[in-house]
Amino acid sequence: MLRSEKSTESSGRSKPVGEAKFLVHSVHTSCMDDISFTHDELNEFVTQISRGRHKSTGQANARFARDFIWVYTEGIINRNTIIITTTKLFEAYTSYSSRDKALSTVKRFLNYLQDTRDLNLNKYIKQIESIPNPKPRRINEIIVDDKDVTNLLNHINDNQTHLSDPHQAFTLTLLLAYTGMRPSTADRLTVRHIREAISLSPYPSVLVNHEIDKTGTEHYVPIHPSLIPILEESIKDKNDDDIIFESTKVATFLRNHKINSVNPRTKEMKVKYLRKYFIQKSTHAGLKNDFRDYTVSNEMNTIQWQHYKNFTYEQVYQEYLSVWGRIYFFEDPTLADAKEKPLSQVEILEKEIAEKRRMLEGIKTTSEENIQAEQDRWEQGREEQMRKDDEINTLVYELMQLDEEIENAKGEKGIHF
Repeated sequence: MLRSEKSTESSGRSKPVGEAKFLVHSVHTSCMDDISFTHDELNEFVTQISRGRHKSTGQANARFARDFIWVYTEGIINRNTIIITTTKLFEAYTSYSSRDKALSTVKRFLNYLQDTRDLNLNKYIKQIESIPNPKPRRINEIIVDDKDVTNLLNHINDNQTHLSDPHQAFTLTLLLAYTGMRPSTADRLTVRHIREAISLSPYPSVLVNHEIDKTGTEHYVPIHPSLIPILEESIKDKNDDDIIFESTKVATFLRNHKINSVNPRTKEMKVKYLRKYFIQKSTHAGLKNDFRDYTVSNEMNTIQWQHYKNFTYEQVYQEYLSVWGRIYFFEDPTLADAKEKPLSQVEILEKEIAEKRRMLEGIKTTSEENIQAEQDRWEQGREEQMRKDDEINTLVYELMQLDEEIENAKGEKGIHF
């Protein structure tokens, strides 16, 4: 993670080779309160905070530890090195959220050293906490219109010679516009994800498992009927584990061949703006907030979602189609003959009725012995679910009690944060 090669200054303190040029002149002033740490300790901290997170998160943590914590402290914690490190990170990061994350990481490292080595670093932790980082209250300026999506699709069709795979770029654009999926999540979709999604017809939906979702939240994403034929074309003759999309290629194409947005304040269109389009369009068109948030895996880190709220993919698809079924972009001209009309609510219900009739016929023709075996399995499953529900309710109740005790303890201690 961090460079281990070291060179030695006249002071005898070691530092990574090649990084001295980033150091601020006369960073350190020797002090009896100095706390030293090693590369290994910083590496172990990075490993700890990156465990269970996506690979890219671990890489970002390692870069920050290498380029800020180590470079500007040289393995020494004191008042001066904290000032230098935090000053430099404020110069490097301009947004509130980036600064907040950076300050939090430095503070977590001090807590890590404090816990693992039984040190008292509270004064340095308070020094970081006292640094003002005002949160701006801005309203989103990026507004993406239907016309932006069709312009982008036209732009891809008109510049196919500049793309290594125009069909993939076209399909990805439609997928992101119709689902609001994060580009990074789309990049992790495999052929198997799409085949399994299509197999769920008449409610085709991608199961985005926690391994590929940025927030680690498993959820279903409905697939618009007009996407089915071009997705089928994209996975044709491919292996289940093959990756389909590479959003970075489309992003690079748009950097080199810019296309302006309809809204002047949005400026040039970017791949990531398609997620904004879906959320804005869903809100404007009337998709209920819970279904919108579920589809894009947003605002779901709450007790309500973790212990109570959820939907079946059939419910999500029906709600989605009731709004998005009437929102239709043109198809790839090469696939015009494969164009599929979106199912109406009536057609969905008719299919469901046909499925229920087949189920009824199956029940009528099933022997009593098989019915009893199925009944026993159902009872066992119901009892197991009731047990799980009781466990969840107990834990939620305990959590609520702890929240109340924490607030009472804060009041007794005069704590107001």
